[in-house]
Parts: sequence; C-alpha cells; structure tokens
Amino acid sequence: MNVFTNETIFNRRVQIAKIMRPLAFATLIGGLILLYLREDLLLVSWLMAGLGYLLSIVSAHMGGRFLELPGRIMPFDAVPDALKGLGESHRLYQLYMPANHVLVAPSGVYVIKPRDHVGTINWNEKRGRFEHVGERMMNRIFGIDRFGRPDKELTADINSVSSRLESYFGEEAPMVKGIILLTNPKTKTGSMTQTPYPVVKSKGLKKYLREQGKGERLSQTQIEEMETRLGLHA
Repeated sequence: MNVFTNETIFNRRVQIAKIMRPLAFATLIGGLILLYLREDLLLVSWLMAGLGYLLSIVSAHMGGRFLELPGRIMPFDAVPDALKGLGESHRLYQLYMPANHVLVAPSGVYVIKPRDHVGTINWNEKRGRFEHVGERMMNRIFGIDRFGRPDKELTADINSVSSRLESYFGEEAPMVKGIILLTNPKTKTGSMTQTPYPVVKSKGLKKYLREQGKGERLSQTQIEEMETRLGLHA
C-alpha cells in the first residue's frame, strides 16, 4: 500500500485551522462585548458577532480534518489505516487531487469521503438523505460539524476528479467511483438501502475493495504519467 500525502498543503491548512479557532472566538466575543458597551455601534457589533459565528463553523470544519482534537479521529490517519495491508497496486493520494482522499486500486479509482461522527447513521429513502441520530445537541443547535450531506460532497468531488483525469487522459480516463467511510468504531448504522454510494466502516474497507474485483482502472503507464504531473517524480 502506497500513501502519498501533500505535506506542504497539509501543514498550511493545519496552520490556518490553528489561527481560525482563536480568531473566531475573539471576533464573536468582541462583537458581543461591543454590543453591551456601545449601543451606537449596534450594526457593527452584530456584524462582528455574525462573522465570528461563521468563522466558528469554518474553524470547526477545518479543525475536525486537520487538527488533533479530543474525541476526534484524524481522517488523514484513519483512511490510510483502513487501507493498511493492501498490496502495492493500491495507491492513496491525499491532497494531491481535487478531493482530499483519492484511491487508485485494481478495481478502479475511488474518492473516499470519511466521517467520524458517533451515534447512528440512517438513510432516509423518502427524503433522499442521511439522518444522524445521537448527534450532539450543540452541533444541532449551532449547525457546527454536523454529519451533513457526504453524498452531495462526494458527487462534487467525483466530478472534479473526473475532470482532472480527463484533462490528463481524455477518453481513456476511467470512471471515478465513491465511498463514504465511517472511521469511528462507535458509529452504528441503521437502514442503508438505496444509498447513492456505498457506506463502509473502516474495518470493512479492505474486504469491500477486494470483493470488487478488477474494473475500469488506471494503467501503470497512466499512473506514472499522473504522478509526474502531480510532482511526485523528479
């Protein structure tokens, strides 16, 4: 199993995440303090508080992916760990493609969308979306770090990765598939019928990939060309 992580981009996003957390807190608290002290600056104080709230959402989003936080499982560790033990024919690219985690395997090219939320995840067929039972109340109230719509995010990422591969290989580019990966062992799943993408737990990812057999994939020549374009070969 080969793992390639763009350390330059990763470290840059770690630094941004570290800066955004205190910045969001300071902006939000500053707006509330200004609201209390200066009634004549009501609009400014509300704008500051609103900006602080938006920054806190972005900060939580980035922090959950790039910072080691208590109770959270780092996706850039969890995805390689779930694939550990697969052969050299499997290659994982993190932060090199338009999606964070792109796997090139004998069975095809996959975009992996990790989620580490605890509780129970169900697919509501009537509403056509995932439901998260057992979500933290603060997350639900403030809309921060929710399970969200990984299927919609995955569709967007697949389209972006497909476009990139088509720019490299034209009509010879393989179809890109998607996997929603549940990385927290405490996560439970309810009904998963008719999900637009397979939902797999970390411990079952290798088995799932092996069961796919050989499919539309990148050839060794294409892999070498792609890695050269990505700057992985001198």
